[in-house]
Amino acid sequence: MAASILQITPELWPSGYGEAIAMIDVAPERLVDCYGLELFEGADNLGYYRAAAIRLPSGRMLGLLHHVGAPYQGVEVHGDMHEDAQEAAAELLQAMELPESAVTWLRDAAVAPEPAGRAD
Repeated sequence: MAASILQITPELWPSGYGEAIAMIDVAPERLVDCYGLELFEGADNLGYYRAAAIRLPSGRMLGLLHHVGAPYQGVEVHGDMHEDAQEAAAELLQAMELPESAVTWLRDAAVAPEPAGRAD
């Protein structure tokens, strides 16, 4: 596991409400294989998912979640509703040693990231 990522037991968000803040192009299996995270299973209004709760060096708590059978690749990044999505995504990418291009969606982004592998 990347030394700067600490797996934690899921807990309430500071505001009491969390939401999706980003999507990263990482397979759920890579969370296990490369970062040593143990995924737990759950369900919400979108179906069954596999997830992990982590804490970054700043103390920021994030959830990483992938809905089983989802039509998209990648992992949703969840954070507190008051989280700065851009700062959280940047810190997560650094901790996971991923390039900026790994972000495929960012809440409140002025410009959507280009899809990986797109040729103009």
